[in-house]
Amino acid sequence: MKKITLFTTDAYEGYYDDLRQELLADGLDEYEADIHIGHYMDDDRYDIADALTRLQYDINADILCVGDLGLWHGRAGGYRFFDKWQDILDIANGYITLYIENGCLRARDVHHDGVNYYSFYIIKRGGIALDNLVDDIYEGRHISAGRLYYCCRSLGKAILDRMKAGKWWE
Repeated sequence: MKKITLFTTDAYEGYYDDLRQELLADGLDEYEADIHIGHYMDDDRYDIADALTRLQYDINADILCVGDLGLWHGRAGGYRFFDKWQDILDIANGYITLYIENGCLRARDVHHDGVNYYSFYIIKRGGIALDNLVDDIYEGRHISAGRLYYCCRSLGKAILDRMKAGKWWE
């Protein structure tokens, strides 16, 4: 299955680079320029979040985000829970691309320390099975697809089903 990009902030990257040069030329030091650019990036992220809130899709379930994090000292695994799927942009640290690939909703987040990769799932079963799953994710243990899908189902597939039914945008 091909990759379907839902949105990306990569289009802003050149703009931010140019803006940084202008701010430095105007006499701001690097720290002040980075703070200004951070505010612009936050505004752009909110614009994208506003677009996501227009989506007619309410799953009435919690979301599990499984992450492969690029940190300054190497890579690490992690997880995070979301109450509603429109809030998943809260993970963004830099330039983010949200896409569906092989039926899975994924995100690629490029930031100053590296690249984070995220996958999003609808939680269908909680309790001890989910607790053990997230503990193993946190500890960096291998998680089989069967075990993951015992507790969760694909958010990407649910979104694709909505898109095919023509019930995606307001």
